[in-house]
Amino acid sequence: MIEKLEQIENGLSVLREAGRKNEQITMNLVGILNSFESRIGRLQDTILPVYHETETLRLKEENVEKCLKLLDEVMGYYNVSKEVGLLVRSGPSSVPLDDYLTALTSIESAVKHFQKNNSQSVELENLLDLFNNGGDALNKEFREILTRHSKVLPAVAILEMIEEDHTMEENSSVSIPEHVQSDLKRMAEWLMFHNYDSYMNVYASIRSNILLRSVQGLKDYQKASSLTMASPSTLSALPSPSSPLPRTKFRLDSTKKGRLQYAIEKRATKMLQRASGYSGMGSRKSGKSINKNQRT
Repeated sequence: MIEKLEQIENGLSVLREAGRKNEQITMNLVGILNSFESRIGRLQDTILPVYHETETLRLKEENVEKCLKLLDEVMGYYNVSKEVGLLVRSGPSSVPLDDYLTALTSIESAVKHFQKNNSQSVELENLLDLFNNGGDALNKEFREILTRHSKVLPAVAILEMIEEDHTMEENSSVSIPEHVQSDLKRMAEWLMFHNYDSYMNVYASIRSNILLRSVQGLKDYQKASSLTMASPSTLSALPSPSSPLPRTKFRLDSTKKGRLQYAIEKRATKMLQRASGYSGMGSRKSGKSINKNQRT
């Protein structure tokens, strides 16, 4: 019994010694953690000001870059008239249409900048004059190209198209070339967007004049053909009403004339329908970039 008590006491002594050692280790760890926390706090106090200063410098650098970019852009607006002035003054007939329209777009952007930021600038007046002159030149070029490629249709060609049911596009001798149509369309879109509406009157006037002259030529041709058929030599060859000879040829000519008239009417209806669909060479876009009336 005594031996068991001694063993128990020895075990308790060992446990007490182990507890004291654990407590000592715990205190040491707590001291280390406190020291580490203190060092981190000092490091944070040192790093945070540096971080904030670095962020401030980064923002300043971004602002400087933006300012330089804006300065380059503004300086570019001041150089627009020098860069594209000669091209615009030479007119759209002397340069590719794409280059000419691009030059007008550059002028338009510069005008918007000066109207927003410096409406009293002399450069704005120069750009407006250059832009308006370029628009007038483009309008004039539209008229000249349309006039140059608009041709009166011969009566024979009209009759052939009616009888054979050909379209204008299929007859290359009378239609406007595709590349010319494309240029006219782009010109019309630009003129429409910038309120140069007079081009529509020009188009209507030129094309209607060509149409009327073509129709008048067809009428004259039919009239001449009728007079030829009704000449004395032809009439003397026709049988009299009391003659027993058949009048087959006369009846055939009348039938053919009726078919031709019907074909003309049908074809004219189709052409009018197509013309109503293509009367506007460019779709109207809402708004305008520069008021044409702002001439100085």
